[in-house]
Amino acid sequence: MLLRLLTAAMIVYSYYEVKTGLPLLTASIPTHQGRTMPVADVIGTNLWVNLGLAILMSALVLAVPFVGRVFPGAVHFGSRRLSDYNLVERERVMPVLRRMTGLLALLVSACFAVRNHLWLQSAATQGSVLSPDWLRREVVTEIEFIVGLLAGFGVLTFYHLGRMDEAARESHSASESDEDV
Repeated sequence: MLLRLLTAAMIVYSYYEVKTGLPLLTASIPTHQGRTMPVADVIGTNLWVNLGLAILMSALVLAVPFVGRVFPGAVHFGSRRLSDYNLVERERVMPVLRRMTGLLALLVSACFAVRNHLWLQSAATQGSVLSPDWLRREVVTEIEFIVGLLAGFGVLTFYHLGRMDEAARESHSASESDEDV
């Protein structure tokens, strides 16, 4: 529950920062026609799309445990499906799954909030006219951002898959010891 609240807080913070930060951008960026265009117009759409993606991706990730309860065969990680676990194992795996999806949603919302913050800060500190290659540099850092987000997803998922197997084995060994008695 705390991870969901932190995710929502990051999204609200990002919304507030975009809403209040865009009108403060007074810089212009040169166009290929020799004129200048307000930087708020250039990056405004990107900031709002980033916020929308953060909301969408966080919601999708947070929906996984709910989908897993109703349709366990629909949730899979690699070669294992949630339906591969029996009911006892699934009950022990679900808290690990909820924690994993909470951390993934927090990672997504935090990354997009930081990305929006960096775009606003970069545009605000460049002076009254930005250099023509400013946007190109920002796109290169966008690729680094995506690689970092995917690496974070991979590390968190890999770690929690091991935890899920441990939780399933604990229930399996506990049920075997009950049978031996």
